[in-house]
Amino acid sequence: MPINGGIIKEGATYAPTGGTDITFTVTGEQIANGVVAVNKAETDFTAREKLIAVSRQPVVSATGMTKQKNSLRISRPTVLTGGTIVYNVVRVELEVHPQAAAGTGTNLLSLASGCINDSDFTDFWAVGSLL
Repeated sequence: MPINGGIIKEGATYAPTGGTDITFTVTGEQIANGVVAVNKAETDFTAREKLIAVSRQPVVSATGMTKQKNSLRISRPTVLTGGTIVYNVVRVELEVHPQAAAGTGTNLLSLASGCINDSDFTDFWAVGSLL
């Protein structure tokens, strides 16, 4: 399906069905304004998923107020046939001004979920199709 003419639902909620639970456990790895967690059930380091969550709070300055920025990154390693490990990554970022209407962030996340899950965007995610 093409992005041009793609349809997503505003204000929708998304709930996963099926699948297998992955439980993340915080590690001792230090990261500024964030936390690092790994799939606690995966004992093989070369296959262990890693989640990094970072939050930057808004700041008031002489020129105004900055936006809050939250980001989440999940990586999953793959061992290539030659033995090299590569890290496949998905990133999600949300920036919302503190004076934006209540629910702005939630609505943006809902729209992003639609772009991630809707079949209109399958070709974009699979092969990078922009049409």
